[in-house]
Amino acid sequence: MSWKIKIVKPHPENQIKEKSYELELDNDENIYEIIKKFEKDILNRAGFENVIKSIEEIKLGEIINLHDSEGIRDISQIKKMAEDIKSGNHIFNRSGIPNIKLIKSDKEELVLFDGHHSILAYMLNDKKCLNEIPHLIVERGKRFNDEKIKEFFIEHKDKLNDKNWREHTINWQACETEQLCKRKEKNIGEVFRYLNLD
Repeated sequence: MSWKIKIVKPHPENQIKEKSYELELDNDENIYEIIKKFEKDILNRAGFENVIKSIEEIKLGEIINLHDSEGIRDISQIKKMAEDIKSGNHIFNRSGIPNIKLIKSDKEELVLFDGHHSILAYMLNDKKCLNEIPHLIVERGKRFNDEKIKEFFIEHKDKLNDKNWREHTINWQACETEQLCKRKEKNIGEVFRYLNLD
């Protein structure tokens, strides 16, 4: 199975640094295993080569969340991250890849699967568009269909069965029987407004 990982970092004057990687991996590997392999085997061997003009402006607030406001565990962490960003830093994990990780569905939706706290911290710093913040996008050969996206619900994916994953979120802070939730906020913009961060 062909996988594509694209890392984007903001650059002055409305430009972005972008690097794409093609991976051939087993079809049954989940996305978290893909990211681990990427960090271990590929990331340290390749730098950013291209500086390209940013054209597409994807609004942060329109990105689909997998965690509602109830699944946001630490408001103080968001505020601390926001202070770091205000000081001129960006949010990366220890290996150097962006903390904000997304997939693109086969319906062209961008879904945030990691980095909810981070993206909210950028929004708290008045960032409005995806090209303003470091992020990573994982794509499969034919993008992610609904069945593949249900894998983000891990042990609860079978509970979704023929249900639409878009009507649900996951809250890892709740007890196990309450972790699969009916969606309250349809995108990260609504989560931001509900938390009243600004």
